[in-house]
Amino acid sequence: MHISARKKSQQWPAANFAALIRAIAARRKMRFLLLWAPATRTMPGTRETTTRPGGRSGLQRASRAVLPTATLPGLIAALSLCDFVVCADGGAMHLAAGLGKRIMCFFGDSGPQRWRPWNIPHELLQPQSRDLKDLSVEQALAGFERLEKIPPLAS
Repeated sequence: MHISARKKSQQWPAANFAALIRAIAARRKMRFLLLWAPATRTMPGTRETTTRPGGRSGLQRASRAVLPTATLPGLIAALSLCDFVVCADGGAMHLAAGLGKRIMCFFGDSGPQRWRPWNIPHELLQPQSRDLKDLSVEQALAGFERLEKIPPLAS
C-alpha cells in the first residue's frame, strides 16, 4: 500500500487504508508493506502521513512493515517486493506499472484515459465526484477482490 499523494483530491484517508488492510487480512493470508513519501519542500506528500503514518488511523498496527520511501531507488526496490500495489494515481503507480505489478489505483480528478496504467493488470477506482474522500472501503475491497482474479503478467 502506497498511501501518499501530492494532490488533495488524490488522497484517500489513512483510516480507510487501515480499514482496507484489515478487511483484506480477514479474508486472505497476506503480508502488507506500508509505503509513503515523506514530505519535502518540493513534494509535500500526504500531510497526515509525513512523519509517522497511522497515528489514530491504526495504519501502523494494521501493516506488517512500514517503510518511508524518501528516494526513488528506495521506492522502486520496495515496489519490486510486492505482488499487488494499491495506490493513488501518481509516480508510485507508474513505477509499479513499469515493474509489471498488478495495481489497484485510486483516481480523483485526474483523467484515467490518459494516466491509467497501460498494458498491465489493474483495477481503477474513481468516484463519480472525482474526490477520493467519496470512495468507500467497501468499494476498494470489491476492487481488490476483482484485481486478485486477474492473472499476473508472465515473467
